[in-house]
Amino acid sequence: MDIALEYNADGQFDISIDQGDLKKDIGLETAVIISLFTNQRVTSEELPDLFDDRGGWWGDSISEVDGDQIGSKLWLVFKTGKLNNETLEKIESYSRESLSWMIEDKLCSSVIAEAELIDGEFISLSIELAKEENNNILYSFLWDGQKIMRG
Repeated sequence: MDIALEYNADGQFDISIDQGDLKKDIGLETAVIISLFTNQRVTSEELPDLFDDRGGWWGDSISEVDGDQIGSKLWLVFKTGKLNNETLEKIESYSRESLSWMIEDKLCSSVIAEAELIDGEFISLSIELAKEENNNILYSFLWDGQKIMRG
């Protein structure tokens, strides 16, 4: 069980408080949020030109599983991505990659990530975690395309 995160009025995820106490997430929503929206460390070759911060979390260096990393590479898309089909494919790929640990840990049997451009301005990302009991879990996220270059 995780501490619940929720999307706040400032457009950020924050710890959820309920009547003065930390709210608990008994599902997978917080795990999905952390997996997608924290910056996974990348290699120097993956960094866009003119960038030198490889991202990442210091705790990855002492992980119990060698090479295990928290987060996704979605941040790379928002640093340099253009709003086109290739960007949508990267978003889907990075999302599936960041959530693949859930399959390995048998929390779900598959991860489906679908990104689409809405009105030429927004990116919608839908995540479906398929569970073996046919009790799938759906998550949706929406980004303002203004933060990504047009083209």
